[in-house]
Amino acid sequence: EHQLDGAYDAYERALELDPSEKLHANIAKQNYSLSNYFRQLGQGHYQKKEYPQAFRAFEHALLLSKSTLLNVPIDTNLVYNTALAAFESKNWEKAIGYLTGLHDDAFAPDASLFLMQAYLQQGDTLQAETTMMEGVENFEYADTVVMYVVNWFSATERRDKSIEILDAALARHPENFRYHWALGLVHSEMEHYQEAIGSFKKAIELAPNVPPELFYQLGVCYYNIGIGLREEALQIRENDAYMEVRNEYLAQFREAVKWLERSYALDPGNENIISKLSQLYYQLQMKEKQETFEQLMQ
Repeated sequence: EHQLDGAYDAYERALELDPSEKLHANIAKQNYSLSNYFRQLGQGHYQKKEYPQAFRAFEHALLLSKSTLLNVPIDTNLVYNTALAAFESKNWEKAIGYLTGLHDDAFAPDASLFLMQAYLQQGDTLQAETTMMEGVENFEYADTVVMYVVNWFSATERRDKSIEILDAALARHPENFRYHWALGLVHSEMEHYQEAIGSFKKAIELAPNVPPELFYQLGVCYYNIGIGLREEALQIRENDAYMEVRNEYLAQFREAVKWLERSYALDPGNENIISKLSQLYYQLQMKEKQETFEQLMQ
């Protein structure tokens, strides 16, 4: 490795001392070989998770490949490797420098995601958000970018922005069940349970193989609506009015059971599903099932 560094320095010095350009053709060939050696060195360091060394090697390879002596097109894969090694080294300034060009050229969703994260690591949320919005547009609302951005906005309590992005994504990809599912999750977090139910049911309709979590989350929406109605019923003194609301919340609980049992059939070891069903069986006075599930919880 030190020999490569020495060779790199020697060739750079030779160029400075060769104003007549007699050595340029020979040095060009050496630079090409040296660039490949540095690239291989970088790959070796990266595989060993020696990221600062990998970055240094990749950057040397990149600088050599950009030499006017070689007159070759920029290798964007090498730029990406250099950027990734800088990112893993937490060299945010260098990472941003290399990733910005890749992002501007819409090289790959991952490059834009890493650029967003690098800005966030630097505390530059404004630029990170700008990059996010450019990313979803550049990659035509691709899954990886949309889900990252939606999760970020939801985590920062900006769920209205998450809904805006998902609505735009669904306008372009209405058959993508993951977007309906994500929209349901955001509505559920906002306690907009009816909207969440609509989105979850659409996701179930479109999903090729429905995950048990999707059935579970739909069931929990009905459960939460039922809990709200039950609390409302407890405040009612007039018997007929109480019974009316009671029938409503029991109907919601029965609907919750329907979906949660479908989730349980796919994932019978899930403690959350078992616990929720046990509570519902108690509320619906389904004693035999309640006892069975209480035993499962022990």
